[in-house]
Amino acid sequence: PANQCKALELLLNASSTDATFNSQARNPPPRCHPNTRKDLLDYIYKWVETGEEKILFLDGPAGAGKTALAQTVAESYSKKKRLLASYFFLQGSPSQNTIEPLIPTITYQITSYSSQNQKKIKNKIKHDPSLLTKSPNVQVDELILK
Repeated sequence: PANQCKALELLLNASSTDATFNSQARNPPPRCHPNTRKDLLDYIYKWVETGEEKILFLDGPAGAGKTALAQTVAESYSKKKRLLASYFFLQGSPSQNTIEPLIPTITYQITSYSSQNQKKIKNKIKHDPSLLTKSPNVQVDELILK
């Protein structure tokens, strides 16, 4: 139906496709060189697999390699068909340095994960197109968690 396609189009327009791990805009992306950062990567992979803690916070100065680590992990889990979504902020980028496109971008990626997810999300947007202009908390609740 046209409304279903329109809902997906609205979601895509609110997204920042340049922020995904495999976007053309990020090509070539920063990534860890083979056989480097093994201890830290192993720690991250263990964190993902155990699921005991919900949040892993990587901090460090600019240029420390946080984005390269995240890219390497995203690529690894994408190859295993276990990456649901990704988002890379980019300082100085109007489309990647604000929170507004974050939830729509994550949500758009979720729609490609399964037809059931896509139908559910499209119906929510179809019934309330203003969802994409609401606060990030409301967007997370309505588009992802419910």
